[in-house]
Amino acid sequence: MTTRKTGRSGPDAVVPSDWANFYGETHIPAAVWAGDTLRVSSHAGETPDDVFPDEPEEQLRGAFRNISSTLAEAGASWSDVVEINS
Repeated sequence: MTTRKTGRSGPDAVVPSDWANFYGETHIPAAVWAGDTLRVSSHAGETPDDVFPDEPEEQLRGAFRNISSTLAEAGASWSDVVEINS
């Protein structure tokens, strides 16, 4: 979860380009702004071309890369994260 940047404008749904196909099929965004808080949905460790690595460690690293992409799309970074639920 991250705090909304002052003066932020734009849509409340956050959909990075690598999430677009999933969003098109499910209408579930990668994250949504709820007031001043960004709520990031569950992220898996697939690659941008929707391949799931065989190794659990690489899947976990991929999940964090995908979260980084979502944060960047929302104008945030890991330094803005205050809570992670797993």
